[in-house]
Amino acid sequence: MVHSELIVTLQDWQPRIIEENVLQKELGNIPRPTKPINYREGLNLFYRLAGMGTLKYMNKFPSIDSKKVIYMIRKTIHQFKRQLEGVRQNPSYLSYEVLRELGLLKEKHIYYASYLAAVSSFPILYQVDDEDITDAMLAKMAFVLSIKALDNISDQLHTFDQAVKAMQKYDVALTSEIFDIESECKGEISRAQNTTFLIARWTYDIIARSIDKSLDMFRAYIDDAHKFDDGQISSMYQKVDGKTGEVPDITVKDYLKTISEKSVGALWLDIDLCFYEKNFEVQGMERKGIELYRKGIDYVYKSSLIYDDAQDIIPDLEDNIVNIAVLQGAERGACSIDDVKTLTPRALAQKLEKNGSIMDTIYLADLVFLKGIDYLIKAKNYLKRIDIDATVFGSRFLRAFNLRKWTLKRKNLHSTYIFLASFDRFDSIKASIPSHVLEYGKYL
Repeated sequence: MVHSELIVTLQDWQPRIIEENVLQKELGNIPRPTKPINYREGLNLFYRLAGMGTLKYMNKFPSIDSKKVIYMIRKTIHQFKRQLEGVRQNPSYLSYEVLRELGLLKEKHIYYASYLAAVSSFPILYQVDDEDITDAMLAKMAFVLSIKALDNISDQLHTFDQAVKAMQKYDVALTSEIFDIESECKGEISRAQNTTFLIARWTYDIIARSIDKSLDMFRAYIDDAHKFDDGQISSMYQKVDGKTGEVPDITVKDYLKTISEKSVGALWLDIDLCFYEKNFEVQGMERKGIELYRKGIDYVYKSSLIYDDAQDIIPDLEDNIVNIAVLQGAERGACSIDDVKTLTPRALAQKLEKNGSIMDTIYLADLVFLKGIDYLIKAKNYLKRIDIDATVFGSRFLRAFNLRKWTLKRKNLHSTYIFLASFDRFDSIKASIPSHVLEYGKYL
């Protein structure tokens, strides 16, 4: 029953296809992707089985009832779709269908967001009302999907100044009591931006209407939202200057200390903890445990950024982004930072693969990941109402999820071993990290 329900969940949203003449009018001057849109990308049998198997296994944890989790996934997808449908008729926005046709927000992202929101929320909120779990999941989905779309808009369509300005407005949407979306839109890019601001605003509205804004966790949410937006703006300096060709002067230390603040982990957890504090009084040693838990989740999600950089090296270089794989390779002398200008994205990626820089990037991600796991294990001593074991397993699943494309692309024993290490002893992962990568631990 569980399996069939999840398959239905992954099939029950049939995408609305826009007529070509209507689509052309909506797109205006925004260029369409050269590759045709695959509406079912990332929703094939492999992903379904992985999702089913994970939830089935997680039944062993007290916080996870797989049937209930699946019900909540379906419920939040349905509610999120319904809210998206309200965007279609408003001339201030581009509809989800148009964003999808532009490749700015894909079908799979909605399913992944709901699934990961559920797997991360239930260990914290399984003892509270379903309504609070639903609200937490929807708020998390709105946040991560809005920033995913805005990131893509900034990478593909914005100038540097436009991207910074959009991120500053996004910060207001996430954190301020009053937020006005421009009704006088100057072109399709502005309408696309407005859609991301609106979705981000759903996050704030859900939290603000549900909890007392004097709670410590709400203040933590606001503070972490500002840090997140600062990290996003810092990451924009990773791009090669489109006019001068100047390569950014940043280091791995800069990435780990500043740019990694663009990770969604702290903010996702803050949303859950807002609803946790709404239902439970947090005091004494539990407060210390919460702080350890927050640090752990933050590092686990920061590692996701680095795993992504390892597998997205070619798309990033095509968007003129110098990611951490290049930075780390340049610091070790495995490549030159100027290779970004002189080599094609594919040639530079092959060079980094051949000299071990891509693998070093995965090892660096593992170093950050294990830092997070250490904090989570320490938090277990202080937290009795949060299912730490389920959180740790969810972190293992997240590591595997982050390595999926890298593993499937290589299809060799070594990549399979790295992937499966997600479910092995943590000390075996640490033992694989070379000493020159371990040195970066001083920046964590």
